Amino acid sequence: MTYYYSLQLLTDTDSCVTLSKMAQKQLRKLCMQKNELEYQRDNYQLTLRDIATQIAENEALLKGLNEALAGLPEGKVKDEYIDKRVQAVYANFELNRRRKHYPPERLLEKELFLERINKDCEMVEAFIEIINTHRLSLQKTLDAGQQVENKNPPTG
Repeated sequence: MTYYYSLQLLTDTDSCVTLSKMAQKQLRKLCMQKNELEYQRDNYQLTLRDIATQIAENEALLKGLNEALAGLPEGKVKDEYIDKRVQAVYANFELNRRRKHYPPERLLEKELFLERINKDCEMVEAFIEIINTHRLSLQKTLDAGQQVENKNPPTG
């Protein structure tokens, strides 16, 4: 991947150091955003799995309660099973309502943002590397110029 920056505008090593520090600060900021998004993504995945598991458990409970209610005679035990069934139906309603607040599209959106931040991190890292390489080349040129001056002292 080739990057084109106006390196010719950087004529001294101090400018390169300053620009490199600014880019490193940006990289740290991107890393913090990346960590935050990874945490959100992982938490979101865990919540989605938890809701799906609870819904499956609740539906199995409802199925069992319905089968048990079909064979029970009228009385106290049947009334207790009816109460349990009402609670399970309400829990199922709440879980489905909760599931609507966690659509899978949001997880994909978080993964897309995370991928964008990863690309931005790569670009900033490459920029830092280019700036540091340019700084080293400027330093070598400066050092070579000083060596030539030391070999040829002014006559006068």
